[in-house]
Amino acid sequence: MKLLVLIIDKYQEIEVYGFLGALNRSQKLEKITYWNPDGATKVQGSNKIGFIETINSDINPEDYDAIFVPGGAACINLRTNEKALNLIKKFVELDKWVFAICDGPNAIYENHILDDKSYSSFPIENINNIGSQKRTKEYINVDGKYITGKCPSAAIDLGIKVIEILYGKELANKAYYGLYGLEK
Repeated sequence: MKLLVLIIDKYQEIEVYGFLGALNRSQKLEKITYWNPDGATKVQGSNKIGFIETINSDINPEDYDAIFVPGGAACINLRTNEKALNLIKKFVELDKWVFAICDGPNAIYENHILDDKSYSSFPIENINNIGSQKRTKEYINVDGKYITGKCPSAAIDLGIKVIEILYGKELANKAYYGLYGLEK
């Protein structure tokens, strides 16, 4: 899989590292590109744990299979970031996979990008009514090519679900057992 990760300052580290760590277990990641729509080449997460080096050049969605939209305080910027929102729209128009977690799905829904899709997201009090008719209480929600997770702790499970849908239950179980230290 060729994955574009939308990285905006104050992204939620747990979501990015947990999701990508799970996907990496599949050994199906051919390419990961971290893209910042604001021109930054190095972006810090909301917990100030580390930095991710990003590219800020134009992106061709046709070069990728999917986009991942993490949440965190970065979504305050995402809600009004036309460049980022337009890129997500292009992925949808091209019928590509969209993975989002926590506040990411809220920002996507508020901008009418996937109005017809159900989603799981962090239950932010002041926006609970905005997408209430499409927002589920599921930890992980799948609606076509839109796969969402509720909160930071859902990051690994979101990655496992993506593996299952794209590559099958057997590989998803292998990744799950490895991540959770379980025996078959």
